Amino acid sequence: MVVLESDKMRGILTPEPTYSEKEREQFYRAIILIGELITRSGMNVIFDATANQRAYRDQARSLMRRFVEVYVDCPLEICMKRDPKGIYRRAMSGKATTVPGVQASYEPPLHPEITLDCQNPPEAGAKAIVNKLKMLLYI
Repeated sequence: MVVLESDKMRGILTPEPTYSEKEREQFYRAIILIGELITRSGMNVIFDATANQRAYRDQARSLMRRFVEVYVDCPLEICMKRDPKGIYRRAMSGKATTVPGVQASYEPPLHPEITLDCQNPPEAGAKAIVNKLKMLLYI
């Protein structure tokens, strides 16, 4: 199993990120390609990324035969309260101008395989994901 963490990948792919729409498109194309190459070798990949546009997620789905979209349903107010990196604080003060859900759009998935409620314990979400993967015979 390989986890592609967007924060770590950004440090490599866009070391001085602007988070512009064009840069986001390039970033997601790159991590999707990396993920697709990894899955082609038989390994599973977890994309730890917001992917604020459906098009990014649809592109990944179209390239990967065993794709499972997990949507963590979390209202903006709760995201703002659980802001360990201060992203929303910077957005509200005008220091960040392209935060999904604030200044940039966030398109929730239309038909995710799994929807998790952010108010449930993380362990319950992990169990739901594992159960779904077992049901699909992915693990």
